[in-house]
Amino acid sequence: MPSTTVDHSGVSVHAAARPSATGRFRSNPWLTLCAVAFGLFMVQLDASVVAIANPEIGRDLQASTADLQWVTNSYLLALAATLILGGKLGDRFGRRTFYLIGVVGFAVSSVAIGLSGSITGVIAFRALQGVFGGLLMPNTLGLLRAVFPPKKFGMAVGIWAMVSAVSTALGPIVGGLLVEHVDWESVFYINLPIGVVAFAFSALVLPQSRNSTGHHRFDVPGVLLLAVGLIVLVLGVVKGETWGWASAGTWGALLAGLLVLAVFGWYETRVEHPLLPMRLFRSRSLTVGAVITALNFFVLLGAIFFIMLYLQNVRGYTPVEAGVRTLPLSLASLVASPSARPSPPASAPASACRWA
Repeated sequence: MPSTTVDHSGVSVHAAARPSATGRFRSNPWLTLCAVAFGLFMVQLDASVVAIANPEIGRDLQASTADLQWVTNSYLLALAATLILGGKLGDRFGRRTFYLIGVVGFAVSSVAIGLSGSITGVIAFRALQGVFGGLLMPNTLGLLRAVFPPKKFGMAVGIWAMVSAVSTALGPIVGGLLVEHVDWESVFYINLPIGVVAFAFSALVLPQSRNSTGHHRFDVPGVLLLAVGLIVLVLGVVKGETWGWASAGTWGALLAGLLVLAVFGWYETRVEHPLLPMRLFRSRSLTVGAVITALNFFVLLGAIFFIMLYLQNVRGYTPVEAGVRTLPLSLASLVASPSARPSPPASAPASACRWA
């Protein structure tokens, strides 16, 4: 397993030997937890408020249901395609660096969504937002793994999961209030002040950390295979309603996506420095957890998309009323989150902890 080095000064490993207020800040794991919680809160809040805003986006920009699906799916696809890569980049070049890049990029792309003025712009900038989310998310846990001792890491991840659940639970109410009393653009603009606070606090307290991996090559073919497989697979799911679920186009896209993902898995077992080491899935707990998590998000995000459209466009509820009626979905995650105390295999890199 590659060793993890932590630079408490954020500038040079030699600076860590010199006592300073900044050094003490950057050696405190609880301040690190607070810092990554800001970025995590911003990303998770955004994921839930967008569902509330979708009906209003559709009315204002004259977008079809398929367009609104891509508002969600473009973000999720970009996030999924870059999540593992973001962890790899952080492991090699510095988790603090790529976490901060993710925070800034996520906040700026959020503002760009609100200013875009067209459904095409919203979809494009949502994809860009997903890319920066993919840089941010894996490095939150990578930073925690680097500063917390093994005995306290489970507690730190439990708190991390609690922050995620709280932000998700707040999303329907916050989003409903903003859409109803301000405008739909404000659900994206709110990320700017959160991002500013997250960047300022994180730049002050986060240590730099990376894995001593030597001169590993980036698995560019792996990144491309994963991205293409996911895009083609989701294209089949999204277009199934239009093309017909029994049509050759739908089945062709679904099977092609699954085939490319299978090739990705095969390729990862044969490359020297894989994007996703397949040996991780020898752990039954990690494999089962990954499958359950994927199914959970597939069902939850799919259901909440149509529930919000139904409650606001069919039943005539206001955004706040619709948000209140979906609170049980978020509260269930909030209640269950304290039990999230993963113990990744000893051989797993820090960036893989997201999937444990």
